[in-house]
Amino acid sequence: MRRFPLSIFLIIIAPISAFAWGQEGHSIVAEIAQRRLSPQAAAMVSTLLGPGVSLGSIASWADDVRDARPTTYNWHFVSIPIGRATYDPMTDCKPDAAKGDCVVAEVERARKEMNCATEPVARAEALKFLVHFVGDLHQPFHTILEEIGMNNHSVTTRIGGETCGKSCAFHQLKSTDENLHTVWDSSLIKKEVYGWGAYVDRLENGWLKTANVTAVQAGDTAAWAVETHGVAMKVYAETPADNFLDDAYFDKEIGVVDQQLGRAGLRLAKLLNDPVSCQ
Repeated sequence: MRRFPLSIFLIIIAPISAFAWGQEGHSIVAEIAQRRLSPQAAAMVSTLLGPGVSLGSIASWADDVRDARPTTYNWHFVSIPIGRATYDPMTDCKPDAAKGDCVVAEVERARKEMNCATEPVARAEALKFLVHFVGDLHQPFHTILEEIGMNNHSVTTRIGGETCGKSCAFHQLKSTDENLHTVWDSSLIKKEVYGWGAYVDRLENGWLKTANVTAVQAGDTAAWAVETHGVAMKVYAETPADNFLDDAYFDKEIGVVDQQLGRAGLRLAKLLNDPVSCQ
């Protein structure tokens, strides 16, 4: 069998940790925020993206351009070690000339550029980055250092979820080899509903209806990263020892998915609505 140099192999696998939530999750976060925009923020979005263009439609743009813009690579995550409950910008968000720093810094930077950049194109791109990276900040395994954010943590899934209406006999389900990061990116969401719009409606009638919005929107980007990292450590600890994820796992963790998507949407709305000083 032909052998590839290690350097080529590393290039092939490197982009894997740039993904978070998947298209569905990012659109869910964006739509939650869109429904809560102030008139001023809605006008700004319309000006920057064009009349009638929704935040959901551009929510994954940052993933679309990641290969063409390698300096944005590290903006998709913040790598905090398991077991450490604090964020250290000197180590966790160290600037890299080739790959950028981290999602915590980029969210703040994008928000400033969206409001203060002089070029309309730069402001529009900052908005697209902001929408995406607020979502990334709330995907639990985008705050974990180990195993490339659990991209290298193999699991086997056999989940019917709600899309089967819980009517699928267990023996009819197919086992699928995945990794823990991908399961949280999109697999759990896809097992709950067929379309992301239905997931938004589900959250509006569920988690978002009872959320303490003021409390959720309090704090800053670094505090939100630490909170998400705490969620990630808990979820990681709940991974079965045999790495077999079934409907019992789905039932246990789908509420955490709801919480993280809901938090991201409410916080994105706040970042879009609140004024920014361009001094």
